[in-house]
Amino acid sequence: MRSTLPTAQSATATPTATPRPPREQEHEQRPGLLRLHVLQTFDLQLDGQSIPLPGVCERLLAYLAVIGPTHRNVLCGNLWPENTEKCARASLRTALWTLTHTCPDCLSVTRGSARLAPDVEVDLDRFRRLAWTLMGGDPQPAAYGTGEQLLRACTGAELLPGWYDDWLDDPRERVRLLRLHALEALCASLNDRGQHGLALQVALEVARMEPLRESAAAAVIATHLRAGNAVEARRFHASFSARLWDELGVTPSEELWAMLPPGAARRLGPPEGGRRAHAQRA
Repeated sequence: MRSTLPTAQSATATPTATPRPPREQEHEQRPGLLRLHVLQTFDLQLDGQSIPLPGVCERLLAYLAVIGPTHRNVLCGNLWPENTEKCARASLRTALWTLTHTCPDCLSVTRGSARLAPDVEVDLDRFRRLAWTLMGGDPQPAAYGTGEQLLRACTGAELLPGWYDDWLDDPRERVRLLRLHALEALCASLNDRGQHGLALQVALEVARMEPLRESAAAAVIATHLRAGNAVEARRFHASFSARLWDELGVTPSEELWAMLPPGAARRLGPPEGGRRAHAQRA
């Protein structure tokens, strides 16, 4: 008989834990520091040294890092959905036993649930705090580094690439969108500080990640204009318009057209396949 354990996280799992507030000098090393990385790759470190773990333990720690404290039944249902209830419970017990003997300070386990220990630092938590700081309009999130470091932190925020567990689908999409919004907010912040060159690199990175994202195109165009490069702004607008037409058969929104100086879009015109739409606009 297949497992009757619940698999819907929203039904019985504790909602995604709110990231802990930043600690002072969080980036500095301290004795006994446990760090868990789930962005770009999985890695559990103690004082900077990786701790080798069986795959079943990696999956359990990754789940708790991404989702938060979770009931044992939900862990069984989501981590071993194809197993019988008995086998899933046995697998969970094995994973918990292995972790408590390999790294006893990384988990907090009760009879009914499991969670990461409060002192485990998770790179996903740090990225979420960074993203919310940027989107909140902090003009100088100095605690997170320079503009270049912020750009690297955001562009490297991909959740466990190469993992194909079903439970990762929704969290991975949320992280992807959070990364895009954070980069766009960083671009605006850099522009406000007059750092147009770095702002352009950020905007172009978002446009590279999502070539059809209009807010990314708007960030590139706005940065060119604020740097006084109207020709570059027009050229990028024309390129983006061509891509939209070629792939989706649509033209940019009125808001994007309105960003350019009067007549600029009309002088450049749409791509060859977009003449009809351009004629209607004219």
